[in-house]
Amino acid sequence: MSLTDDGRWLSYSELAGERGISRQSAVRLVRRQRWRRQMGNDGEARVFVPGEHLPGVTPPDNGLGHDTGDDTGHQTLMASALAALETAVLSLTERASVAERRADEVGARAERAVADRDALRQQLLRADARSDELRTERDQAQERADGLQAGQELMMDMHARALAAVQGDLEMARAQATTAHDALKAVRQAQAERKGRGLLARLRAAVRGT
Repeated sequence: MSLTDDGRWLSYSELAGERGISRQSAVRLVRRQRWRRQMGNDGEARVFVPGEHLPGVTPPDNGLGHDTGDDTGHQTLMASALAALETAVLSLTERASVAERRADEVGARAERAVADRDALRQQLLRADARSDELRTERDQAQERADGLQAGQELMMDMHARALAAVQGDLEMARAQATTAHDALKAVRQAQAERKGRGLLARLRAAVRGT
């Protein structure tokens, strides 16, 4: 881990530890932010993480003046809030992906159940075509098919309910992810506006001091 004036070089595992997220989430975050990457001497990839994206790190002074202690504290809180929102967005995105995979698995099981039921129906039709001497066997196959069909219907009903529950979780996760994205955008916009006002105030102060 390497510290510079405006950020750090971190491995994906170190970044995941700093942000409290999984390594896979850290990889996605780096790709989304398009941070610089390079290979270390130990053969492990490292990324340059700007200071404002590191929890608990105060952005460096830009040389145009100094904020008050309260302003510095506010910037730290804003940076922490942004980090928390980004972590929440990644967590909700992961939950949505898990819900989608679960929905696909439930759908696949339901399709297999339908295929099994159709196969049993074909077997019953073949049994009906047998001669009278095989009628007893056909009747037995009918009883087995009825019992299996009842079990299939029960299983499909359970699968349908599970699929509905998973789809509900998916919609909720998507809605939460959208809300988190909107909140993150609003916080960033507010921070940008506040920095702009602070810069203008420092420039005016510099002009008055000349």
